[in-house]
Amino acid sequence: MAFLKRPLDDSSEMRNRLESEAVIEIIEVIESHSVELLNSNVLEYEISKCGDPFRVEFSLQILSLASEKITLQNHMIARAMKFESFGVEGVDALHLAAAEAGGADYLCTCDDKFLKRSKNIRGGVTTKVISPISFVEVYDGNTDS
Repeated sequence: MAFLKRPLDDSSEMRNRLESEAVIEIIEVIESHSVELLNSNVLEYEISKCGDPFRVEFSLQILSLASEKITLQNHMIARAMKFESFGVEGVDALHLAAAEAGGADYLCTCDDKFLKRSKNIRGGVTTKVISPISFVEVYDGNTDS
């Protein structure tokens, strides 16, 4: 997912820089065990399709912090097909189905189309699709004293 690789993107673009900072902060809270990261074979497949070995290694390094790996199963594929009926495309629908099956509260993405289309899902999706910046805002709001 682009989310994991965002710190490697062109930081001269304001959005990339802000999202990079958010992703780095998320990685730090994962490393401190304040937040759990879930991995999936869907994530690993998508990462493997990247043509840049450094980006692949960087992403896999982050995924090594995951507390659990979700393996795609038939019921998740069926759930992904339901998400597709609301406009969420292929691999994004699989990411969401895997995250939901793993009990994730949030799925972070930098993909605007995925963020927008996930808002159209009806029928009780339990995982919220959120940008890294929004996640940091939610997380910081839950840790204030």
